[in-house]
Amino acid sequence: KAMAASSGKVAEGDKLYAEAEKCLKTSFFKWSPDYDGASHSFEKAALCYRTGRDMDKASDAYLRAADTHYRNHASFQAGKMFEEAGKLCRERKALEEAAGLFQKASVCYHESGHPDTAAQVLLKAAKMVDSVNPLLAAELFLSAAELHQEEDKFRDVGHATRNAINMFARARDLDKMHETVERLKEVYQQLHSNRQLCELVAIEVLILLHKDDSVAATDAYNNGHLIPGFGECDHAPVLGRLLEAYRERDEEGLQSSCNDSIFRTMDNEISKLARDLTGEGLASGYSGPLNPHPSALPHSHGGGAGAGTGAPSSAAATASSSSGVRREPGPRPLLNLGDMRAELFSGSSAATSTATAGRGG
Repeated sequence: KAMAASSGKVAEGDKLYAEAEKCLKTSFFKWSPDYDGASHSFEKAALCYRTGRDMDKASDAYLRAADTHYRNHASFQAGKMFEEAGKLCRERKALEEAAGLFQKASVCYHESGHPDTAAQVLLKAAKMVDSVNPLLAAELFLSAAELHQEEDKFRDVGHATRNAINMFARARDLDKMHETVERLKEVYQQLHSNRQLCELVAIEVLILLHKDDSVAATDAYNNGHLIPGFGECDHAPVLGRLLEAYRERDEEGLQSSCNDSIFRTMDNEISKLARDLTGEGLASGYSGPLNPHPSALPHSHGGGAGAGTGAPSSAAATASSSSGVRREPGPRPLLNLGDMRAELFSGSSAATSTATAGRGG
């Protein structure tokens, strides 16, 4: 009986799918396709296929529904259909394919004037692929952060950007990780979150030591003293000992600093980064003293106190801008709507061709 019921639902889906195809046909008396009728029939067909457990046909019908909704200027509904197709991919463990469909859903939601919904679906996609493709997850988190920024939701921006840093740490992409730390500094500056800015200094020092650049790491530490309260926070003395141990090739001191509670209480990926730091590739170059006074900071790569490390606080921003070296994080483009629109149609067309072949023409 269960099999008969499933077969009946699939047959019902086939009938609705055929009706949708008929809506798209034109003739001498019907000059344009009926996208409204087609989209609703495809959507109903997808539900029937899903109930009948024919997931391949259900996925195809959802994509056709998304395509016709989009052509009918119903972007939000198109987004819902892409998201449903993505959920089917997730069920069969095709996680990266599912993430791609969630991205398309996000573009549709954003285009329809719902940036928050667009951001939420990207966050779902990022969490879905974080264990299989951390670099993709990181980019999805960053795209979600930009959408939150449109709504001036800086705390959500900070949370998503911090997740992106963790993903870059997991993938050991130190350049992207450092770039993202710079972006997050701007967010915490907006929120006046000095404690979080102090923590970012610690993360930045870790990144630069992993890159065997003790000169830049020392600059980052010294510039940290521009943050109000940095000298009194737990991070400053630990970072001072860490840098001293690194310069002195003191492996025991290095490991002791990296196992300090300031690192152990950070996100797991950052804690791992600290534990993995060794003194084997100790950099040569800067051998001067650590100096907490901004007026005596060593010359950094960018030419001033704030160069290369962003503006960690309002005070830092003032100091940097007055010397003409403040570096703004260039705008990072949102998902390219034009390219994605082309993908919406080409992807749906490809799915249609495949499905038609599978249906026997």
